[in-house]
Amino acid sequence: IGDMLPSTSTTGDSSSAATATSTPIPFDDDTTGRLQMKLSEFSTFAASCLHGESDPRCLLQLLKLLHSVQASFGPFFASSASSRGAFPTSDIFDAVAPYFPVHFTPPPNNPYGITREGLHDALMSVLYCTDTDANSRKHSQATMLDLSAGLFLEQLLPPVDQDDEPVSVFEQLEAIDAM
Repeated sequence: IGDMLPSTSTTGDSSSAATATSTPIPFDDDTTGRLQMKLSEFSTFAASCLHGESDPRCLLQLLKLLHSVQASFGPFFASSASSRGAFPTSDIFDAVAPYFPVHFTPPPNNPYGITREGLHDALMSVLYCTDTDANSRKHSQATMLDLSAGLFLEQLLPPVDQDDEPVSVFEQLEAIDAM
């Protein structure tokens, strides 16, 4: 991938701080397609690491990573003319959706400083990220906005034939707050 990234150079004399300038390398469709494929594979892998995670420290780090993936990789998909490059929005959503709403009470001694609010903010940063929505629409896929809105509405208006326990008032308020 190194030959596909922008090159950087430094300018300036010894009396001033060096400033980095970025010169983008033009990508042809084949290079863009290969880069998108690798970024998509990494995004899907990172999302799969979240499935079933119960350690709040790992959960927080993975949520932050997924948000960074969305924000950093999104431009590689949004500006592309390649028809192959679809960002794996639904894979990321499927990995984070089970954690909404956040049910976490820190232990009394809480040596790591993980809070419910911190986990909630990290989760919302993934669910609110619309950096890849244009790409999803271009490929006729559900956007993160579509998927998140559906999740929040499901908390407010659960299906009638739902066999699970009823949605609590807290969960409904959490959904209203998220919208």
